[in-house]
Amino acid sequence: MQTYDRTFLKDMVQLNPMNHVSTVHALRLGLSTLDDLAIQTVGELAAYNMQDPASWEASRQQVTQYNDTYRVQRILIAKIFAEMMSAYEDLGGFVWAIQHRDSEGIFKRYLKSETSAVGSCYKSILESAIPTDPTLTLDILMGIEVLACSLPSLKDLAGHVEQPVLDSFNGLYQKGPQFLYKVATEYRATRDSLGRVFTKDTPPADWEKYVNIIVDMLPSSTTRMPNTRSFPADTFNKIKHRFVVADDLSAYADPAEAVEFETARLSQEPEDVEGMMKRIVSVARFTSQLAKGLYYIDKAGFSL
Repeated sequence: MQTYDRTFLKDMVQLNPMNHVSTVHALRLGLSTLDDLAIQTVGELAAYNMQDPASWEASRQQVTQYNDTYRVQRILIAKIFAEMMSAYEDLGGFVWAIQHRDSEGIFKRYLKSETSAVGSCYKSILESAIPTDPTLTLDILMGIEVLACSLPSLKDLAGHVEQPVLDSFNGLYQKGPQFLYKVATEYRATRDSLGRVFTKDTPPADWEKYVNIIVDMLPSSTTRMPNTRSFPADTFNKIKHRFVVADDLSAYADPAEAVEFETARLSQEPEDVEGMMKRIVSVARFTSQLAKGLYYIDKAGFSL
């Protein structure tokens, strides 16, 4: 293993997971101070001097008039979803890099990987026998595409690492595949199972309850074929790159235009939002544990 690979693993133990966890806490703090955040945001947007009490009051009145607190809430929930998908992609890219490290090492594989590699990684995990084969442990899973990229087994590690470390490997190797399978299932959810389509003046029922992201627009005469793309990933891109979150979804409908809008919707229920934040933390924690395991494998003298 090269020096830069070892340095990268240290970053994946702490810095990368902290990126996601610290963002979660910042977003959670925003949700707990929505009124003040909305007033500050609206005031900044209007170029008010927010140190001036009169300007603060003017901004507060505007927030109240236009229900901007609710807008900020939807923005933050969309950002939480995007952060969750970002954590999923970081983990998927990391696993893919480990599974294909043989020729260039982990860091270079991770650095050069495309989003398609993440999709490929999660697809291969979903096609594996993880749900039915308890013998498919993490060390074996890492070699399902390139056999030489399997990790040392627990038997191999015994005697080379201290017992507490070996115990942690036992948990990582046994539970890791099931955890990755769950993440892969969420990441690879298809458009046909999650998407919402509305035509002309008929937006989806109860759209006002959700954060609505417009994912696609096409003529209503278009023949819709089954789609196997990752709909969550497509939704993520419409938040990260274009931020096509609709303020008033019904206003997009136009009876005079024969078009369809394909949308994703995110729940605003507190327990669902908290669930997304908990998944971000769990993925960050697993990423850290995986990187730490690789660090110990290298330290024990096994080739990576």
